Amino acid sequence: MLKFSVIPKKYRLDKREIKTIFENGKKIKLNGFSIYYQKTDEEYQCAVIVSTKVSKKSVVRNRIKRIFKNAFFQLAKHKKIAPAKIVIVVNNDFDLSLKSTDLEKLIKIK
Repeated sequence: MLKFSVIPKKYRLDKREIKTIFENGKKIKLNGFSIYYQKTDEEYQCAVIVSTKVSKKSVVRNRIKRIFKNAFFQLAKHKKIAPAKIVIVVNNDFDLSLKSTDLEKLIKIK
């Protein structure tokens, strides 16, 4: 399994791209998080947003980000999702006991 604590630069989205994805992209609402995305012909790019409302502890927020990053990199590595620019917004009701393998089963963007 790939383990990233920092998303490599070519896979990151900047603030302008995140804003355009919020405005023009499609939205999928799942248990505890929302996915905004725009399909592209380029590489897969990702951003994970976890508010302090989810947890006041940065350790918990960073763990959630790592779980999502690992899940999406696994899906992208095995070509189970189409190339897209993806923004994940974690909500207050997110289940902290989920693992990246559980998320891979939940998430399918085609």
